[in-house]
Amino acid sequence: MKKILLISNGHGEDLNASLIASAIKEINPDLHLSAFPIVGEGKSYQKENIEIVATVHSMPSGGMFYLKYSYFLKDLFSGLISLTIKQLITINKIKKRYDLVLATGDIVPIFFAFLTGKPFYAFIVSSSSLYEKKINLPFFLKLIFNSSLCLGIFTRDKDTANKLNEQGFKKAIFKGYPIMDILNSSENMLDLEPGKKMIALLPGSRL
Repeated sequence: MKKILLISNGHGEDLNASLIASAIKEINPDLHLSAFPIVGEGKSYQKENIEIVATVHSMPSGGMFYLKYSYFLKDLFSGLISLTIKQLITINKIKKRYDLVLATGDIVPIFFAFLTGKPFYAFIVSSSSLYEKKINLPFFLKLIFNSSLCLGIFTRDKDTANKLNEQGFKKAIFKGYPIMDILNSSENMLDLEPGKKMIALLPGSRL
């Protein structure tokens, strides 16, 4: 039985990865899937009945400690350092169980995937060329993406994949954005006036 480990670090990242896991199970029910949520309790995985193998603990910032210095301090006092150490120890213990890893998020889950020493795919949902003309990847992340362990880089939009290709990352590809792909239209009519433009404001993935 092939075993896949899904690593993610955030509410939206967990949801994306859990939706991918659900699709994988439909394609091949014989595959064994486990989740390693670095941030939060992995509730999206729980809804899909996916085994959680990480030490989990919800932090005050919800994983967004880099936004404010005060967030970082609150996380520190809530055990951020000890949690990170426990997770690093855990990933080192369980890495031999898996054949393939999918890292969803930013540099943190991708680094964890790299630590396993197993082939992995990266789904970078934190970066988009729609917000910046050029994707400026951290130097360390570039090294990881250029390693033989990295089988592919999935992006959240086509333009980002194209920009990464232009920068030499030929493994980058766009195949859809799960949390947007599952949106269903409502039967409620909005009674819009013909010829008038409409702007739709969609909430983000943070709780």
